[in-house]
Amino acid sequence: MSESPLPAWSPFASEIIQRLRYTLTVSSGSSLYNREVVLIVPDEDPALRGAGLPSPEADLPSYDLEGDETGRGVARGSSRRLSAPQCLHALRLAATFGTRETFRRCLAPGAVTVIGGLRPDEVRPLSDLLRLGLLPPGYWIHSRTDQKIEGESLLLLSPVVDGDVIAPVARRNFQDRISEAFDAPLPVLILCPDEARPPADLLRYLPAPLVLARVDRSIMLHHLRLSYAITDGAEMADVHAALPGDRALAGLSLLALSAALRAPTAWEAARRLSDLLLPVIGEGPRLEHMAGDGEALKAARRLVADLGLWQEKKLGWNELCRSLLLFGPPGTGKTWLARAMGNSADVGFVAASFAQWQAAGHLGDMLAAMRKSFADARRQAPSILFIEEIDAVGSRLDSDRHASNYRHQVIAGFLEAMDSLAREEGVIVVGACNYPERIDPAVLRAGRFDLKVEVPLPDEAILLGILLRHLRGTFTDTELRALAQDAVGCSAAEVDAAIRQSRALAREADRPLVLADIRALLVKPDAGAEAHRWRCALHECGHAIVGAALELGAIERVMLTREGGHIMRRPFDRAGVLADYEAELAYAMAGRAAERLVLGEVSGGAGGPPESDLAQATRIAMALDMLLGLGVHGPVWSNVPLETVLRDTEARARVRARIEAAEARAETILGDRMNILQEMARALAQERLLKGDALAEWLAHVRVQPRDGGRAGAG
Repeated sequence: MSESPLPAWSPFASEIIQRLRYTLTVSSGSSLYNREVVLIVPDEDPALRGAGLPSPEADLPSYDLEGDETGRGVARGSSRRLSAPQCLHALRLAATFGTRETFRRCLAPGAVTVIGGLRPDEVRPLSDLLRLGLLPPGYWIHSRTDQKIEGESLLLLSPVVDGDVIAPVARRNFQDRISEAFDAPLPVLILCPDEARPPADLLRYLPAPLVLARVDRSIMLHHLRLSYAITDGAEMADVHAALPGDRALAGLSLLALSAALRAPTAWEAARRLSDLLLPVIGEGPRLEHMAGDGEALKAARRLVADLGLWQEKKLGWNELCRSLLLFGPPGTGKTWLARAMGNSADVGFVAASFAQWQAAGHLGDMLAAMRKSFADARRQAPSILFIEEIDAVGSRLDSDRHASNYRHQVIAGFLEAMDSLAREEGVIVVGACNYPERIDPAVLRAGRFDLKVEVPLPDEAILLGILLRHLRGTFTDTELRALAQDAVGCSAAEVDAAIRQSRALAREADRPLVLADIRALLVKPDAGAEAHRWRCALHECGHAIVGAALELGAIERVMLTREGGHIMRRPFDRAGVLADYEAELAYAMAGRAAERLVLGEVSGGAGGPPESDLAQATRIAMALDMLLGLGVHGPVWSNVPLETVLRDTEARARVRARIEAAEARAETILGDRMNILQEMARALAQERLLKGDALAEWLAHVRVQPRDGGRAGAG
């Protein structure tokens, strides 16, 4: 087998490494990262050949050395002066510029060069490598425009980094120095981590950045070739085959590199890299293994397919939907679906959350952590940036004045990060939340989140898929199908937890796993369960029937859950007149009206959390007076907190009158459709889920109710 061809940038890499070694030698062993070390060797100085220095290949052995054909790889010598991380940085810079001539163009008068795609902790080593390994001898380095200029000089700008953090003040100072650099009579080279990315109004004046070459198989193979004196082509092929893929290597840490290179041979080092890196790649769910045909799964598959077409250059980036918001109750599998997208697309996956960002510290730390997640996604592009708990961003329309300044700055920072990402190619943003109504409208607009898809509790088919994935071979498909039907209303997280807990119980009892253990955890027996299920079925069917009668949107599914019920409705666009809001009030109170009509009394099921029926009805009734100009105050807007409004006796009486009138209206609508209400509720209590054709058939019998545009209950 012939020897693998050298990369085109390998001569430049050898030159950089040779100059670095010479600098270390003449500086009597000073550290490469000692800023007092000054490169004094001239280009092509004969001293490189005549001063008795070992060649770079003696330190990082030559390709021309004879290899040991009896084993896999040649053991390293002990004379190497450059560390593995230093050598890796040198190879990445060589791959970035390609040739000495390309780099020298950065030193032309008036040249401005930006190197992007680096991490904050790479700023200092790359700055030193540029200074000691790439710049011609005699060049002066300046970091500020007010420094005295002597001879040939370069203005090298980079942010001040503390560990791997760029403080907000350091970011601002860096941007100020970039602005000032346009007046400097020097070539300018900017090391710009994504965390210190300039704002759009400054970025437009800078050239497109040279992206620092990522660690890939080509760079890693060259590193191993030099470090282990590999000359045999067959051996190189074995080493190449043993290396992990580019995606895994792109996330290589310097610690992992150093640990792997302690192996005695190149092949063993490559295998060690695979062991260290591959476990984090490809684990977990994949879209192709997920059952069901829900809108969220369809949207995820479309995004991944389009991303693949873009990677194949069959689709332009501007033709893709580049963002997706998944919302729904807790435990419905939003995170699972997002991770499946990353695995199926085989691209970088960066997971973040507002809780993680907020845990970083005060506002400045929080925004820095946010920017770091966006920067990580850029560096790994093509990639998916997954943001959990995105509803924690809040809304500037929130009437709660507590911490409003903090909330406004967080939203502004998030919008800036999203807009910056939207101007580039390669990153798809997937957000997940439970309460999309709590998110600022500016965050939700198209261009920031193109697709917004509800992820409901799983239906029988999805639950069966989860059970089969965990339990196929342990129980028959028929047994699992029956369990899936009984478990409708449980979340995917609850099913997973029940399986783990059941296995733990079986281990403790030293017996095989039995289906009854799982069923007991998912379908808890209760003497009043049947009566509760009947009440919940009436409640949810009441919503569905009133929604259909008043044409308030497409009712897509009605489900019973362990806590009660859930209905998925896709609202129609309306003009927003008084009749529309009164119809929404009737819909909100329809579940309570159905309970009263059939059972004679209501439960507290319509109340509870801020997303409950009563909470939504109260907000609508109050908004008519305070926010929408459709109530007793006329065209007056007042964003007073709900709690404050309800302290006023007259305002509270008006809100109550509107809600009670809406409940009475819903009861009248349902009274005229009593047979449908009870028959549909019986079907729901039996099946636990109505959707698709079965649901459409029930709602087709619901007669449309003419809208009443009056002011009933306005007080």
